[in-house]
Amino acid sequence: MLATPGTPQDISPDHVWRFEGKWDGIRAVATVGPAGLTLHSRAGNDFTRSYPEVAELVELLDGHSAVLDGEIIVLDDHGVNSFSRLQQRMNLAGARDIARMRREMPVQFWLFDVLWLDGVSLLRKKYEDRRRILQALPLSGEVCRVPEQLTGSVDDALQGSVDRKWEGIVAKRADSQYLPGRRSRTWFKMKNFRTREVVIVGWRPGAGRRAGSLGSLLVAVPDDDGVLRYAGKVGTGFTDAVLDQLMATLKPLQRKTSAVADSVPREDSVDAVWVAPTLVGEVRFADWTSERRLRAASWRGLRPDKAVADINAAE
Repeated sequence: MLATPGTPQDISPDHVWRFEGKWDGIRAVATVGPAGLTLHSRAGNDFTRSYPEVAELVELLDGHSAVLDGEIIVLDDHGVNSFSRLQQRMNLAGARDIARMRREMPVQFWLFDVLWLDGVSLLRKKYEDRRRILQALPLSGEVCRVPEQLTGSVDDALQGSVDRKWEGIVAKRADSQYLPGRRSRTWFKMKNFRTREVVIVGWRPGAGRRAGSLGSLLVAVPDDDGVLRYAGKVGTGFTDAVLDQLMATLKPLQRKTSAVADSVPREDSVDAVWVAPTLVGEVRFADWTSERRLRAASWRGLRPDKAVADINAAE
């Protein structure tokens, strides 16, 4: 189930809503039983091998069978979840690399919903009832836990998320059912800063210290008809390791022409290297310009858990 982008004005009256943190990580659905654990991304990809520490769920549930919804995150040295650190755990395939990064960059799995328990579907239960069941389960471990809800009004919840340095909040109606695969107005997400999922359509070569590498990414977003429209370039927010990863990933995707339906300004296209529009990334930005370009955008990371078709034009 997906949340709809919202504002505090969508939350009325406050007393029929419940507030959770919005985590800066990867959404995951865990299926747990006596036979073990499987983890699936929002796109349905099985990434159980990538996060072996989440197998703690099997031990915690001790014979129960369940389907649980949550977020895989990495905490920084101050206990704040860090998407840039999580990037280092994504796309690892080799068992040795996964084992090494498990030691260096351990993940946590923060759980916020239970969809099925011991043969009984909970999808039609009210959110408040599912939450009560979730909190009654033995889910407090070194890796897995159920974070606290935020109390008070929507403004109190938003301020609480700022104080905790969270990405934002998710407001859920107390009586909302779980609607798999749907984006519902019974769940609203509100962020403390603006981010946007984008499609990489090209890149420009770097200069100076970045000579021979990537200078900026050229990105697009879909319109209401799903057609890709140019959204500008992103030239900051990259570490050397991220630049190397992006170059290795983008080179096999090269193509001769731009994949966007509209024109790209000459200053962005003159030395552009175009790529097939298959990779989704996330940027932080200040605002949209009048030409519908991202203003002051910085790179946050690839989103291998998202497909191009998943990107919402309205966000």
